[in-house]
Amino acid sequence: MREKSATAAGTPLDDDRLRLQYIPWEDPTGATALEALSEAQHFFYDSPECSERIPVPAARQHPVPQALGGDTRSRLPRGIYLFESRAGRVLVGFALSNGGVAVAPQRKRLRDIDDGHMLHRALLQYREWCAAVPDEVTPAFVRGDLVRLAGRRETFTVLRATPTRDGSVQYRLQDATGGRRMAFEEDLEALPPSADEPEDWIFRPPAPADRTALALTLAKLSTPLTDVVYSYQSSRTVFRPYQFRPVLKLMSSARQRLLIADEVGLGKTIEAGLIWNELEQRTHLRRTSGRGGTHFRGLVVCPAALVTKWQNEMRDRFDRHLRVLDKEGMAELVELFRSGDTSEPFAGVVSLERLRRAGQLDELADLQPRFDLVIVDEAHYLRNASSRSHAAAALLADWADALIFLSATPLNLGNQDLYNLVHLLDEASFPDPKVFENQLEPNRHLNAVAVGLAEGDADTPDGARALHSRLMRVQTSAYGRITARRPEFRRLQELLSTGEPLSPHQRAEARRCIAELNALAGVVNRTRKADTPDRKALREAEDVAVTWTSQERAFYDALHRWCLERAARSGTAAGFAAQMWLRQAASCIPAMQQRLRERFSPRPAEEEAVEELLYESGVVDDAEDALNDNARRSAASPEKLARELAEQADDLSALRSLLRELPVDTKFERFAEMLRSARAKGMRQAMVFSFFTRTLEYLEERLTPEFKVRVMHGKTPPVERERVMKDFRAGAFDLLLVSEVGSEGLDFEFCNVLVNYDLPWNPMRVEQRIGRLDRFGQQHEKIFIFNMQVPGTIETDIFQRLYMRIGVFQDSIGELEPILRGRLKELHRIVLDPQLTPEQRRRQVDRIAVARVDREKDLETLNDAQALLTGLDGLLIEGFDETSPGRGRYLGPKEIRGLVESFLTDSGYGLLREVPHEDDLVDITGSSDLLKAMYAAMDAGAFPHPRGDLLARLKSGSPMRACFTASASSAGGLPLLSVRHPLVRTAQWWYDQHPELLLRYGRVRLPGLPPGSRYLVEVRLARTDGTRSRRELWTTAADIRTMQEVPEVGTALLTSLARGELTRADEPLPAGIDALLAETLAEVQALAAVQERTTKRLYEAENTRLAEGRRATVRDTFHVKIARARRLAHEVDHPSIRRLHESRVTHLETRRDALLAQMERDARFSLSTETVALVLVEGD
Repeated sequence: MREKSATAAGTPLDDDRLRLQYIPWEDPTGATALEALSEAQHFFYDSPECSERIPVPAARQHPVPQALGGDTRSRLPRGIYLFESRAGRVLVGFALSNGGVAVAPQRKRLRDIDDGHMLHRALLQYREWCAAVPDEVTPAFVRGDLVRLAGRRETFTVLRATPTRDGSVQYRLQDATGGRRMAFEEDLEALPPSADEPEDWIFRPPAPADRTALALTLAKLSTPLTDVVYSYQSSRTVFRPYQFRPVLKLMSSARQRLLIADEVGLGKTIEAGLIWNELEQRTHLRRTSGRGGTHFRGLVVCPAALVTKWQNEMRDRFDRHLRVLDKEGMAELVELFRSGDTSEPFAGVVSLERLRRAGQLDELADLQPRFDLVIVDEAHYLRNASSRSHAAAALLADWADALIFLSATPLNLGNQDLYNLVHLLDEASFPDPKVFENQLEPNRHLNAVAVGLAEGDADTPDGARALHSRLMRVQTSAYGRITARRPEFRRLQELLSTGEPLSPHQRAEARRCIAELNALAGVVNRTRKADTPDRKALREAEDVAVTWTSQERAFYDALHRWCLERAARSGTAAGFAAQMWLRQAASCIPAMQQRLRERFSPRPAEEEAVEELLYESGVVDDAEDALNDNARRSAASPEKLARELAEQADDLSALRSLLRELPVDTKFERFAEMLRSARAKGMRQAMVFSFFTRTLEYLEERLTPEFKVRVMHGKTPPVERERVMKDFRAGAFDLLLVSEVGSEGLDFEFCNVLVNYDLPWNPMRVEQRIGRLDRFGQQHEKIFIFNMQVPGTIETDIFQRLYMRIGVFQDSIGELEPILRGRLKELHRIVLDPQLTPEQRRRQVDRIAVARVDREKDLETLNDAQALLTGLDGLLIEGFDETSPGRGRYLGPKEIRGLVESFLTDSGYGLLREVPHEDDLVDITGSSDLLKAMYAAMDAGAFPHPRGDLLARLKSGSPMRACFTASASSAGGLPLLSVRHPLVRTAQWWYDQHPELLLRYGRVRLPGLPPGSRYLVEVRLARTDGTRSRRELWTTAADIRTMQEVPEVGTALLTSLARGELTRADEPLPAGIDALLAETLAEVQALAAVQERTTKRLYEAENTRLAEGRRATVRDTFHVKIARARRLAHEVDHPSIRRLHESRVTHLETRRDALLAQMERDARFSLSTETVALVLVEGD
């Protein structure tokens, strides 16, 4: 404790030479005296306004002590009081703004005034205030101390302590990143004393198994661990290992960009939902309330017809409520980002059609919003680089931290489409379409190595060397030679040069090297049905033969001749409208007659053109046409089609005879007969597909008297679609009459009967029809496909014949699409070529390759192309078993239950009870205290305000039934308590506030270990930072009898933790075990140090290679861009344009240098570890 300074103690009262002076605020003659105040050593003031009016340096001003002097001060006139002593040249005083009425200025010597004089009373007041000023205190914290803000977790280092004039202390602090802050002493708290050291833990009684599990579980939730899958059991879905490939691929990628191009029916929506859960949980663990922006913001973009489906899927499977961004919703989104509030969560879905509109999209572009995740479904609609949809997606790519594209359309390497999509996802990695295919060439050999690793080739002696030989083939291409110069390639060579089997760590490192070298590995996920272990429904096709009457045959032939004659006069193949008429006739003659009657009625050609485009085929802007690319170009606009329809008007007179109503519809009668037969065999529900709305409406009218029927096509409103789907799933009706557009994106896995009332002229459309049923979760062993077959029509004679040859009705043909696409263009031209006779047309069809598809040969070609795309995916889920991600790299249901149960017990806020005879169900009873804790957790950013009545039910004290497994939640519709649930998040937050309750030394029994065996396991949280940061739990285990390291015991501990298999060990420990444990701990720590040093060398070397590789990628990318800009600058003649290109060169060089400098800073490597638990493990 330091003494007061002489000045602070006041001036001597017995100094006769002391001069006292009073100056009222209003006295203009006091200006000279006021100037002298700049020399004052000590001065009191009674208000901030007063402080601002006096010219005393701020460091020498002090507020009047609040507890004293109020009455005396109020009796003194307001103004300035000065006390000057020539002894030591002391000048002190005070200023009052809240005193009594001012009087005339006064200046006296102390010896000349009485004790009751105003100036004497002022001097006494000054001395009293000086006595009341607290002594200068010694700061509680000194330079180098570790502190934290009260109630917060972030740690700071004290840099400087500064006493303030009011007697408190202010500190300058530094956080872990070097940032500086100021804080007062009362707002700081010392870090709680470490529960000493692990060496001390083992001399305490070990905690039981449940408390040990609690400490380990909270360690897994303390930071986003690199190798833990947090999305496991976080949704009402059946666990499928392959559906976690996209999650793992995104977790291991620095780019956070992914195209999921799985075949139809494998659950892309589920994969996207799992990614959302994973990123949301990791974001929650990474962010803290003190840093702001604690809640997740996600957006789904999809075709308008799928908006409701996404809403339902996210709500029913993932407990996520998506806000539909209609006009009002978009306005709210714009306002949210305009407000700048980063703490408000957001989850929404918007149609692609609405998003790409001008206006609100332009407003968002001005705001440059940030989304944690953007998912774009049916991303093939973005492939046209000149479309507004593509432009909107480019903006989304700028706004999204993570961007996911979903598309079932197979990838065509020889097409611009794939490049356009991956360029949107990752422009830096795929900057130029001219070099795209060259970029992919090394993948063929890299993926072959990856496949060999996945199949265990490197697990045998010399197996790695065989893979090394395949790796060296990378250098056979020009781009491959560039790839071979990268450090990851050199490391991969080293790994595969050994004659010994590769260790698990070496396999993982080889996989990471391949992922960095493979151009598409980190950005494309492609899973085929053939690659999944799921039981697949068999497709059983049956033709329903239809024999037209002579009148029906004459109708079709007359229309066919009319189409060909018109085409012959024009010298070209029949146009889009003519094709549609002929196809409508093959589909349903009565519907075609109705169409002709409407055509003969007076209607504007433009009106009918719109109907042709939208009402019949469902063609929309940017969407793939239902026929082929040629048709899309010919039907690019209603205006073009209107001209075609107007040109037909002169020829319609030849068709007037076709308007006479026919006595029978043979096709319908045969169809109804088939339905009755199927119903008699127990096939009650069926989906009936037609391409034409008129056909569907006709069938509805004819079938309704005998069957329960509903219709769903492109014009069906989303709300009605949802109602129809719900009723069909519930068995409320028998037949769903549906079009491709009407069923797009919907799942009918509960139905197994499909009728093709007509066939599209594209086998991929047939595949998509069947894919509505033949998909993930199909409940039946067989899918029955009935094809209405009318000999003599183009559909039957040409297309159905083709479809039988390529096997579309027997198996998925998704992989054949790239080959079929080009051949179909030629087929469409031939079938309506007026220059060919029927015989010539048949020979042409037989001659073109599409009519002679050699399925095995084509699949071999496609598998060769597949080698350029995939190879790593099998390695991603290495270690997964049938029920979990394996090796304890997840939080299991029993583990989460233990966390919730411990929280309710430790806090006293509630109770968890098992439901009798229901293993997976529990009843949770809350309280008002629990509600308060949940609100406090919400305020801290642990979770957004939950929907529904969760909080009210927990407050009421009535039991809430819930479960911890996805299967029980799906079966009973009960709340799923996963890592995302508010109650689980509250438990995690509560233990963060009460770290003293965590016991770091425990004792457990593990199944599968030898009886009587004992091991000491140290569990450490390892943090590595650099180009790729990691957070991992490491274990080191030793047998306490032999002191030998036993690594598998540490793995078994974490695995049993996730499975909920840690059990109590109640037998008394033998006497003297403390000394043995201390000796074992010393050995464990020595082993851990060796492990850390070895791993540090590996990770640091990998970090160096990764940093070098990424810098090389940046240099190569900018080299291409700069060279192009320089070439353009050299080629143009116009000076201003040349200057633009030269300016771009300078800008690109600046960006490159800045990015490389940032990468250099980010590449600095560090490793640190923290012991989170010691566990005495015993055999069961």
